[in-house]
Amino acid sequence: MRNLTRISLALTGSAALALIAVVPANAADTLTVSITGGSLAITTGDNGLALGAVVPGAPSTGTLTGVTATDSRAGVEGWVAQATVGAFESSTADTVATTSMSTAALTYTATVPAVTGTVTATNAAAVELSGTAVSVVTADAVSGVNTATWDAGLSVAIPAQALAGTYTAVLTHSIL
Repeated sequence: MRNLTRISLALTGSAALALIAVVPANAADTLTVSITGGSLAITTGDNGLALGAVVPGAPSTGTLTGVTATDSRAGVEGWVAQATVGAFESSTADTVATTSMSTAALTYTATVPAVTGTVTATNAAAVELSGTAVSVVTADAVSGVNTATWDAGLSVAIPAQALAGTYTAVLTHSIL
């Protein structure tokens, strides 16, 4: 019986060593990564746009190219691009004072935006600009970093009573 006991003990000890040999050693570390979001920005491809010369009562048109909204926030919130325009003013030798022309007749028509990233950008229909911000492109279904680029057709209805001269106005884009 002694031999049986020794054999049983020897088999039991071998099985325990084999079981210990197949159990892997583990070490776990917690990894943390912080992703910081950037900001919203809007730029235009043009640095000034000369609309065509016209006679009073006719429209003056042009195209502002490469308006780009960049969303580097790396989030899921949408954004809205807006535009405003100041008064068209002229200071010429023919007039002693500054002459102003109504801006209510400036029409802004954004093309369908070309996008990168995950975003649905929608252009507004033709809108009349003034000193109050008006939405021109809206983005939703956003996920992460994205951009949208569009061109804007501009048309100024020159009043029939406008005085001759060169008029300038500031067109401002903003993004919220």
